[in-house]
Amino acid sequence: MGNHDVGRGMAAAARVFWIAYGNGEVTQEVALKALDAMAKDYLGADAEFDDELHQETDLSELVAIAFSASEKSRAYLRGEDDDEETGYDEWYSTVYRPFCERYRFC
Repeated sequence: MGNHDVGRGMAAAARVFWIAYGNGEVTQEVALKALDAMAKDYLGADAEFDDELHQETDLSELVAIAFSASEKSRAYLRGEDDDEETGYDEWYSTVYRPFCERYRFC
C-alpha cells in the first residue's frame, strides 16, 4: 500500500503553486523546479497519488507541463480521449513513469 501523504502533500503544494504563480506562462523549466521542490522530502517514497495524476488536477497539469505531455495524454486527463486505453498508455509511458523515475517513487 502506497503512502497517500505523498500524493496529498504534492497536490496541496501544486494548488498553492498555481495560486501564487497566477496567470503567467509556466515553462517546462519552471514546472520541473516546482516539482523538484515539492518532491524533495518524498524522494524514494512508495508514493500513492490516487486520482491526482489520472484526471485534470493542479498537480497533473504541472506534471504534464514538466514532462511535455502530448495532446493525447492531455485528452486522457480531461476524459476526452476516444480510446482511453491508448491515452492511458501514452500518459503512463511518456509522463507518469518519467515523473516517478525522476523522484524515485515506487
